[in-house]
Amino acid sequence: MYTVGNACSNALNDAWGVLTLKERSVKNAAKGGFGQPMLIFTVVAIIYALAALLWMPGRFFSVLIGTFIGLFIASFIWFGIIWLFAKMFGGKGAFMDQYKPMSDALLVDVLSLVPFIGGLVAGIWHIVASITIVKTVHKLSSGKAVAAVLIPVAIILVIGIILAIAAATLFAGMMGSMMGGL
Repeated sequence: MYTVGNACSNALNDAWGVLTLKERSVKNAAKGGFGQPMLIFTVVAIIYALAALLWMPGRFFSVLIGTFIGLFIASFIWFGIIWLFAKMFGGKGAFMDQYKPMSDALLVDVLSLVPFIGGLVAGIWHIVASITIVKTVHKLSSGKAVAAVLIPVAIILVIGIILAIAAATLFAGMMGSMMGGL
């Protein structure tokens, strides 16, 4: 008999299997419906909103809605970029077959709430899970899956470094002109 509780339990079990790099769970998630990613987004958004209560009391619903919408939009863009790179390396999977297990992997991002090291651990593990997902869904070799995931990550890191250098240079210039005017 189908119940909402069973569906939630199955979705969270699949998500855990994806995070523990089980190919069977990746395949199950890929075959699942679109409700599973929505459930994962909701769980992550609720956790972030509850954490926000510590720093921003009274902002629960705005953080909940903002996180849910942000995850939804950002995931389509980022997972789409990875999908395009997987296709460039000969990937055979459909976008939604990749999207669903990649959404499950978002649960690991909750670790970023742990001070200092949580974001680093979450980021690394999300990359590892993404590589497993791309390899499984697109039927790629390990090397091609690594390239399909790490090339976009490297591009984003380079852009981030360039922007940080530009911002630091701009800030230093502003500070220099303010000090020189004294």
